[in-house]
Amino acid sequence: MKLKQIALFSTIAVFLLLVTGKSLYMYIQGQKDYKRILASQQNLTKQLVYYKDKQGHETAKTPVLQYTKKELDNVLPDVNTLLKTLKIKPKQTESVAEIATTQHKDIITRLYDTIFTKNNIADPTKLIMYSDDWYNVTGTFANDTARLSISSVDTLVQVISKGERLNPWLWFFSKRQLIQTIQCRNPSNHIVYSRYIKIIK
Repeated sequence: MKLKQIALFSTIAVFLLLVTGKSLYMYIQGQKDYKRILASQQNLTKQLVYYKDKQGHETAKTPVLQYTKKELDNVLPDVNTLLKTLKIKPKQTESVAEIATTQHKDIITRLYDTIFTKNNIADPTKLIMYSDDWYNVTGTFANDTARLSISSVDTLVQVISKGERLNPWLWFFSKRQLIQTIQCRNPSNHIVYSRYIKIIK
């Protein structure tokens, strides 16, 4: 009889330990999820931080947003709309990045005299031809009309890395914040907006 009681009590004790352990795990996981969502919500409104790299190039960085697919549906439904437009299934998506840039370039170059012939009639025209590592501009100026063709190239560099610890006072027990670092190689381009979303499975 005593053996049966011991076995019963042991079973109940193991069951209670399992239930308690699972409840404790769910509580800890819930706290982690809450802090992650809160941090992502706060990072949504953060401005880009700019700095110069070792070669003097403008570089921008911003914290990475982290959401599950369900959270993303509620917080940023426009992302799902974007994925549908791109014909990509949300459940197969690992991350989404959006970057906006603006560019400004002052060009000073010579105008060349040339003559075009149309219907055997000479048509004096000013010609522009400009080219550098990033831009190519050609065009004509005739009477009161300018016809220009402008093309530009750029290389966008993006790195996702671990930044500062979320809670420095916890030392190595604290996780590091994921950071998106971006840079335009074209010196006339300027990054004005960036958003990188890591989708948690």
